[in-house]
Amino acid sequence: MRPDCCSFRIGCVMLALASYLGRPAGAFQLSKPIGSSTIGARRSAQPTPTALDVIKVKKPDPFSYAEQSRLYRRDFYDHDAWLKHRAKNRFVGTIAKMFESGVIRQLADEIFLIGAVATFVCLFNSLCVVGYEDFQNVHHDPIFIYGAPLVTLPGEPFSLSSPALSLLL
Repeated sequence: MRPDCCSFRIGCVMLALASYLGRPAGAFQLSKPIGSSTIGARRSAQPTPTALDVIKVKKPDPFSYAEQSRLYRRDFYDHDAWLKHRAKNRFVGTIAKMFESGVIRQLADEIFLIGAVATFVCLFNSLCVVGYEDFQNVHHDPIFIYGAPLVTLPGEPFSLSSPALSLLL
């Protein structure tokens, strides 16, 4: 580590401490009543509000769209439904219903396109350029010898599509 880097860091820490020390103790300091002065003033019998007061939370409107649609977004389980949900064979039903999912129906075109392009590139490179290895790790020469260059793809389309594909998990 260079000495000028250390002195810069120490200077930044000192500057942050100096700017912080001049401030009042924000959250734990009583706020002054309006119109009172600190010189010769007596404390009033009424409590003054502090920064730690209870925050009044506004209850959600039961007729709003978000509250009405909440019934359709959440699953409510009784004991029998919970046992069915946690059953060991639940994955078979989940995989069978996978294509009924709204997320998959919305992303089907993108998933198909990316899968088709990646499959084409892998098959072309293995069948026409570099060859392939079978399940016994025996290397075979390319079936079609065109003298074609290796086909490569940039990583950006696949990395940009990863958030959409992660929704499928």
